[in-house]
Amino acid sequence: MHSMKPVTSKCLLLLYFFAACSLLTAAGPENLLYITEDYAPSNFVEEGELKGVAVELLETLWAHMGVAEQPIHVYPWARGYQMVLTRPDTVLFAMTWTEDREPFFKWVGPIYRGRYSLISLSGTDLSIPAIDEAKGLRIGVIREDLGEKLLEAEGFTASLLHRVSYIGQLVQMLEAGRLDLICVYEDTIHQFASRAGTPSHRYETKLVLTETVMYYAFNRETDDSLVAGFQNALDEIDDQRRLIVERYQGIP
Repeated sequence: MHSMKPVTSKCLLLLYFFAACSLLTAAGPENLLYITEDYAPSNFVEEGELKGVAVELLETLWAHMGVAEQPIHVYPWARGYQMVLTRPDTVLFAMTWTEDREPFFKWVGPIYRGRYSLISLSGTDLSIPAIDEAKGLRIGVIREDLGEKLLEAEGFTASLLHRVSYIGQLVQMLEAGRLDLICVYEDTIHQFASRAGTPSHRYETKLVLTETVMYYAFNRETDDSLVAGFQNALDEIDDQRRLIVERYQGIP
């Protein structure tokens, strides 16, 4: 009996040690890598400052959770998307929830709602009553963006789509007559026009492809309790969320 006491004590000490190490190394909000893109009104850079619905809401979430503001890295969407797929403890926002994407991430939201549409310059004589009517036209999309995926699902091949990294490139190509249509969030093109001092009626929706909801997307390896903590906090500040979305003229 006496020989068991030292062994038991050592085992308990080891258990306490490993438990303490686990607590020290467990990821919290401060240990996550936060990634976004320049894509108004969700998240955009203006005069060197990162702004937008999803940015302001995330900062409000941190404050509610008692977390200091964390660095947010701005990358092209395709790069950020690959990072959140493959790198643990990474968050990408704002991402449109889709059934196809559901299994690849853990989701916190909603942030706000919107519509993905085919958009042209106003005054064009394009008529697109159905998606197939657009297959002979030059359409611009952002790489790995939902707009690209929606069109691919409708049978648009690589040769029919012009892929770029940023919304600004799409607008430049549309304005230059190099594209007939772009496939983006309606809110995004109107916010872009506002920032550029261009009247919002410069751009015209030709066909709505889908209505969507934006979320924060966490890497699949992120601890469930951490994701749940973010979701609970978001639920608790829903009134503030709605005010932020409405300030950007979005749909809560």
